[in-house]
Amino acid sequence: MNSSAQLSVNNVNGTSTYIWQKLSNNVWTTIAGETGSSYTTPPLKADTSYRYIRNNSLCGIDISNASTIAINVLPDIDINPPSANIVNGDSVTLYAYNRTSYPVSYSWSPALGLNTTTGSAVIANPSITTTYAVTATGTNGCSKTIYIPVTVSDSIVNDENSLRFFPNPADKNIVISVNTSFSKSISFTISDMLGKTMTQWDGKLKNGVYENEISIENLSQGVYFLSVKIGERIITQKFVKE
Repeated sequence: MNSSAQLSVNNVNGTSTYIWQKLSNNVWTTIAGETGSSYTTPPLKADTSYRYIRNNSLCGIDISNASTIAINVLPDIDINPPSANIVNGDSVTLYAYNRTSYPVSYSWSPALGLNTTTGSAVIANPSITTTYAVTATGTNGCSKTIYIPVTVSDSIVNDENSLRFFPNPADKNIVISVNTSFSKSISFTISDMLGKTMTQWDGKLKNGVYENEISIENLSQGVYFLSVKIGERIITQKFVKE
């Protein structure tokens, strides 16, 4: 693809002049200025047919058969997401997209943690960080491979300081701060020592960060539990209302 080709004519006795033609929309059109016994095509992106008309001083005029230059197109694919972060036990769907009109088939590797190794979409559920490869192969045998790293973490938070709330003890308000590499829904629950839910609310991670100040003035003095749910993971910590 995007390569040129050279066409040439075997010599015959006598003097010859040539006209080179290209097939466009089933009509032969003359290529201006090309009168020699050879012709170099421009860079080609699709199958293209050429022919020549020769006028020989001894043999007269003859028209060649069409010469078709077949173009092997390299698959052009994209992947979504280009990389992924998951918690051990979770999964992510990986999609491959064909950016051309040429049909392709897909193969994925390694098979570890995949629900299938063929098709444009797979579900990845690896137990360890894994880089997957998807190879798109066209009917012409040309192929292209893209790599997708999937990072597996044991915890929803990045480190021990990624989930914080303060002050503790508190009497009026507490500030909750969450920092995670995961873009998932987040919800909060405050419950008492008996497990009774005192309040609940939902939040939204923005670039993996959530921060909000909430009032706890309506709570009686005592010990409470703050539970944070991110995706399918729940983290619970204790705080004291003064």
